[in-house]
Amino acid sequence: MGARYERRRRGAVGPVLGGLLTEGLDWRAIFLVNLPLTVFAGWLTLRTVGESTGRAGGRVDAAGVLLFTGFAGALTYGLIRGGEEGWGTRGRRSRWARPG
Repeated sequence: MGARYERRRRGAVGPVLGGLLTEGLDWRAIFLVNLPLTVFAGWLTLRTVGESTGRAGGRVDAAGVLLFTGFAGALTYGLIRGGEEGWGTRGRRSRWARPG
């Protein structure tokens, strides 16, 4: 997709816009930026990306779905526990990993 657009020098608009929104309105206003960007991205995608020519009626990779769900759940759990207990503490994971 990057080949479709010319490479130009761009400034850091995101941090500046975020600062203006949080100073002028409220910190929640930064989430209002996502809606027009999403609509624009959807419009641009429909306009530039062609229809796929892949196999129709492909099977769902059940093992992949289950593995990804387990991994995503474990990662989320680890991030939440790490944030609550601190990243340097010894928790259940270290007890499970210890031999014997």
